[in-house]
Amino acid sequence: MLKATLCIALFFGVVGLKAQTRIDQLTQMGDSLMLEKKQQEGLLVYREALTQALDGGSVMQVAQLYKKIGVYHYRKKEYEQAEQFYRKSLRLDTVSKTAADGYYNIGLVKRKLNQLDSVFPYLERSMALYGELEPDEATYNAYLTAGILYKNKQLYDTALRYLIKADNGFAKTGNYKKQIGVANTIGAIHSRLRNYRMALQYQWVALNLGNELERNEDQAKSYSNIGNTYFGLKEYDSALMHYKKALSLTDVNASNRGKILRNMANSYAEKGDLQQSLENYKASLNANKKLNDTTSLLYSYNGITHLLLGQGDTKKANAYLDTVSKMISRTSDLLVLLNYYKNKASYDHQIENYKRAFEDQTTYSKLYEQIYNLEQAEAVQNLQSRFEYEKKVNENLQLSLANQNNLLLIEKQKSSLQNKNWMLALLGLSLFAFGIGYYVFRQRQKVKAQEIRIEKLEAIYQGQETIKKRIARDLHDVITTNFDGLRLKILAFPRAQNIQKLSNDIAADLTTINQQIRHVSHRLSPLEMHVKERPFTEILKSRFTEFQLYRKVFVYLDDELPAILNELDFEAQNNVYSIVLEALNNVDKHAKATELQISCEEDKLGRLHLKLIDNGIGLASGNKKGIGLMNIHQRAELLGGKGTVEKMPVGTKVHLIFPVKES
Repeated sequence: MLKATLCIALFFGVVGLKAQTRIDQLTQMGDSLMLEKKQQEGLLVYREALTQALDGGSVMQVAQLYKKIGVYHYRKKEYEQAEQFYRKSLRLDTVSKTAADGYYNIGLVKRKLNQLDSVFPYLERSMALYGELEPDEATYNAYLTAGILYKNKQLYDTALRYLIKADNGFAKTGNYKKQIGVANTIGAIHSRLRNYRMALQYQWVALNLGNELERNEDQAKSYSNIGNTYFGLKEYDSALMHYKKALSLTDVNASNRGKILRNMANSYAEKGDLQQSLENYKASLNANKKLNDTTSLLYSYNGITHLLLGQGDTKKANAYLDTVSKMISRTSDLLVLLNYYKNKASYDHQIENYKRAFEDQTTYSKLYEQIYNLEQAEAVQNLQSRFEYEKKVNENLQLSLANQNNLLLIEKQKSSLQNKNWMLALLGLSLFAFGIGYYVFRQRQKVKAQEIRIEKLEAIYQGQETIKKRIARDLHDVITTNFDGLRLKILAFPRAQNIQKLSNDIAADLTTINQQIRHVSHRLSPLEMHVKERPFTEILKSRFTEFQLYRKVFVYLDDELPAILNELDFEAQNNVYSIVLEALNNVDKHAKATELQISCEEDKLGRLHLKLIDNGIGLASGNKKGIGLMNIHQRAELLGGKGTVEKMPVGTKVHLIFPVKES
């Protein structure tokens, strides 16, 4: 019986091996057809392989085929269908190279669907898996794409980490064409960060590789980038030398020729060689006219106009101003419009039309303020994105470690089960029991393992959503200050009639800015750092004292804060602290109060009552559904209590009730 059983097991093993070999052959055939751009034929072969794999192949083969069919739909721009197949693949495999490709591909789909908030979670999962696997050309391409996406999001540290991996990888594989692109991208990041010397190192690497490949286009781009870096360093002779080399390698009809000529004109202008600058601007105009590039033409027209006004040639300058005026509606570039009004104000001033010069200067100032505010808003958004990203990465690392431990435990359990199954077979199970029972048992184990993996993924998703909501509550109060208004007041100083009043206004603005910065500091500084140093009640009293000092609101504390506040766990203290900050912020921003009465006492049921009552104008109806009041209600619920904000006959009352003792 034992010998018969072993023979049957060997027979089924050989049959299974032949089936898997056939599936691999079909998969390779489909890959070849895809390379030959016979995509429809390739899809049919993939589907045949998938049918056989579902019937008798391995889970890994099925997952790989789902991914390959997803790639087909992605190339056909059928992004929703592509995502469906990628997800089918990930339900079966979450740890291999196929899984890394799947997460990466879903990230690309989300980018194509313009669901930008969803791109980076999938990208992060794919990068984590790639880091644990043996890298190949596809891995380095994924690193390159990730680096570019993080660069566009202005997360430069993360972008550089992946770009350097891609650079080292392409150097190993000898893919110098890709390495040129990586080096230029790294150089661009360092240039943006004003690390000009570091930018030059990578730009020279790109240039040397371009020289080896004898690719004029790559060489010209590298020379132009090096010229831009020297321009940033204010080494204008070096910048001009490299611009000229770039120009010599650029075709007459190339799209970047006009830009190189304009950069040369800017360099000559900085050197004070106005004649050469004018000639290069005109050459740039001729190049851009051939390409019908309106925006580039306007940049050159504005540059020539600025030079002519600097020489006092108002007649020629006026002709160029008229040309720009006729074309300005055909571009959306705000910098072109800004330079036009700057030149126009200068022209009107020179011809002594001071009224129109004032109007032009006013328009210029408004545009400048608009552009400045956009840049400031973008900077704040980038800081928030960086904060959210770093928080998310830390949480994901913890979840990943827990997930890895669980996966190891599952693998050990699977290994133990395999040994038990073989022991049962050797003890003489019948053909039916061995063939059917073992197969069913193994399939159940695989399904169970996949269910556990899916549950882990769902836990990760839920954890990330919780983090987003928590960060949204903690960051919504961050106030961006209008530094540009302060700048405009300073610029107006020489023309001010009442210098003393303007000085007082500037001092008041600086005081407000200081208060806002301290407020933001309290919002972002972790309470845990303060709790370690002193009791929680002392932290609260210090906050009330600081509020009274900087907000000019007299604070009455009815009695000493109860010591039981110091015995609360950190999470509860953090929620109480956030509610207090929210209430103080509402008094500062909306109440117009002069007094604030605070009381905190414990009732007979073991509940704490914290009340903050101001003598201000009361709760406005428009604030009832604001983020701040929602924050108070949500954090009160986390404490197991209730938070109310109600209008009083005079002022507003914030009332927090929550249990501090178990009933």
